Amino acid sequence: MTALFLSHLLQKPPKLIELSERFDLLQKKPTYVPSEAVSSPLVPHFVKVAAEHGPPKLQAPFMCQLCGDGFVTMADVWKHAAAQHHSWSEYRKRLIFELQQCKKVPLQPTEKRRLAGNFYRDLLYSRPARNTLREDHVTMRQIVACVTCAIKDWIDDFYPCYVWKEAPPDVLAGATEHDEQDDKADDDVDAHEEQVSDKRASGPSLRDEDGFCYLGPVDQIDALLNVNHYRHVVPLAPLEELHASSVQHPRYPQMRWLMHTRRVPVLQPDHTDEHAEGQSGDSELACSNADNATPACAGIGNAEVPCWICHHC
Repeated sequence: MTALFLSHLLQKPPKLIELSERFDLLQKKPTYVPSEAVSSPLVPHFVKVAAEHGPPKLQAPFMCQLCGDGFVTMADVWKHAAAQHHSWSEYRKRLIFELQQCKKVPLQPTEKRRLAGNFYRDLLYSRPARNTLREDHVTMRQIVACVTCAIKDWIDDFYPCYVWKEAPPDVLAGATEHDEQDDKADDDVDAHEEQVSDKRASGPSLRDEDGFCYLGPVDQIDALLNVNHYRHVVPLAPLEELHASSVQHPRYPQMRWLMHTRRVPVLQPDHTDEHAEGQSGDSELACSNADNATPACAGIGNAEVPCWICHHC
């Protein structure tokens, strides 16, 4: 053993690899796209509109400024740019180049009418879940709060989520395919440009066919939101106040999660006994253990009513 130890001491340590400024030359560069590969008319659409003089014409909400095709949503414009103008990035670069060739581009009444219509529509309506909840589904312009971080913002960046339900098997299978596609797109630079529309609207991976999402495995969520994990974070806060800001899981009474209690639907007192398995006592004390050792919580979550969760959470 001594001989082996001495032999290891005589071995020289491996030489460390140091990265130099030339390391950037070894990295994969994005593919160069010549101007001939980006199809564009000799006179772009925005130049034709700027030169027109006459009564305004009705246009689509979103226009391709190169060829003049009209679309209802911005996602359709992204798909059109990828199909007709190589990609969204090349479409933007070509449009900026064409704008630089013009001394001035006057804003005609036709464009003013289109821009004012889009602005007024955005003032009246919102598209929940970044317009991925339902196709062409709008709701009244409103502000909601996230159930986990309590941030308040427009409903456009929020997703309806079943906090207390487990994801169905078909949703779990779709989430696996979603993650594999994201990993493949991250490894391929060209695939990133082709999937601009998908990346812009990407959100929760656990989503059903109606667009409603699920939090995920209960044990992993409990490791993040359990009220007992925050006792050392705010040691001066009374334990009763921490539990008062938590909501009890309807199927796991031992799990209490710190959430925005005013935005979490809870069960009525006469329905708590049906969902709080393993507990005893009256329904008014359903949020406490049988020995009353645990302080009362804000209520038992209603698994059938979805909550709103922000895009970052």
